[in-house]
Amino acid sequence: MQVMKLLMVMNNFMNHYFHLLMLNVNVKLKIVMYLVWNI
Repeated sequence: MQVMKLLMVMNNFMNHYFHLLMLNVNVKLKIVMYLVWNI
């Protein structure tokens, strides 16, 4: 039972972390595109 709970928490954490990572990459990409277009 405890193992299942731990797996669920790990899974949620990984999904959340991955989502934040993707957002971060997306923002950086937009900034780079913005800079490239304005040069």
